[in-house]
Amino acid sequence: MTIVRAKVYFGKVCPKHPEFEGERFRASRNCVECNRMSAAAWTAKNADYDRARCRDWFTKNQEYNRQRCRERYVANREHEIVMRRKRRERSRNEEAAQ
Repeated sequence: MTIVRAKVYFGKVCPKHPEFEGERFRASRNCVECNRMSAAAWTAKNADYDRARCRDWFTKNQEYNRQRCRERYVANREHEIVMRRKRRERSRNEEAAQ
């Protein structure tokens, strides 16, 4: 899965977030950080709805998700093996600590 960053431009500096030096989304012209904060607030406020929406999508698209995981595993096999080992070690360490 490739994450595509939205196209941004530099416009008027946001008074709330001057550290971003006017970085804004091109389509909506919103400040990048204001947009992040708004999205996080919405997700926190609507957590149950968002979880249900994601659950429904994954249920409806199980075969697509499996295929995507297979492709990612094949493309990054060595990395996946290393990460699996790290997760196992972390799990063993947590069990030993309890």
